[in-house]
This record gives sequence, structure tokens and C-alpha cells, in this order.
Amino acid sequence: MKEVKWKQCAMLAIAGLAVLSLSGCIGRYTGGGSIDSTVGPAQKATFGFVVDGMGPPDLNGFPSKVKGQFQYDDHGAGVSFHVSQMTPTDFFYVLGGGVALGIQYNGTYSSIDGPGSLTFGVSSHDNTDGLGDMDKDSVFVDVLSGPYAGYVNGGLVQHGTIQFHPAK
Repeated sequence: MKEVKWKQCAMLAIAGLAVLSLSGCIGRYTGGGSIDSTVGPAQKATFGFVVDGMGPPDLNGFPSKVKGQFQYDDHGAGVSFHVSQMTPTDFFYVLGGGVALGIQYNGTYSSIDGPGSLTFGVSSHDNTDGLGDMDKDSVFVDVLSGPYAGYVNGGLVQHGTIQFHPAK
């Protein structure tokens, strides 16, 4: 009899985790702020974005497509671009000081120096959206082609925040 109750509890726990994972990342990411420039902390790289994760969700509950905008300016390095076409490529949870919800995208950018492609990612890890500690949000940029090919930067968000707003 005790074994049956253990199996029932295990099945309920698995079902609960499945429901949580299927509620996934369908919703809106918003954010803005700065990180250190690649030339040093005396200069800043600023960013701002709005990205809507849309369904139908994949098997893990993550959006199958997104739409949005991402603006990035590394004032010290002279790197500035705008992303309006993007595809979600990875979703992740970061543990430590609470749970962070992260999303990675591939996209194409436009700039005054010409177009290119890149990978960028954001993670929300603060109390503004119930996911952990303040001052732990992060952003990263890895430019793959175009005039800024090889440019890589990332870090904890300073003077700003990243938030995930689940779909209602």
C-alpha cells in the first residue's frame, strides 16, 4: 500500500513539472540598461528591447517564434545596431540566488556601417518579475557577420532591468 502512495506522489510531481514547463516562456521580454563597454568599465554599452514570444509552444513550452526589436550601442567601441528580425534558438533556466529565465536569439541587424548577423541573449533574474535577486539580470551579444563581425560583449545589467511578463 505504501508503494502505491509513493508512485501516486511521484506521478503528481511529474505532472506538476510538466504543467510548469508547458507554461514556459510565452509572453513578453522587456528591458534596457547598460553593461560595461568592451573598451573598459569607464565606457558603457547601452541596450533596449521588447520581444514577444508567441506560440504555438514547442514540446518544452517555449515559443516557436518571436517578434520584437533590440537596439544596442557600445559607445566606447563605436558599435551600434538595430535588430528587428530574430529567431529563438535556446531557452534556459539559471540557478543561483533564485531562478533566472533566459532566452537566446539569432538575428540580423542593420547599422550605418552595413547589415550583419548575430546571436544575442537576455536573462531575467530579479524580484521585479518574481524570479530571484535584484542586480543579476544579464545580456550578451556575439556578432557573427557584417561590419562588426567578431565583436562579443556581455555582463550584468547596470542601471536597468530585464523583465519577463508571462502571457495571460
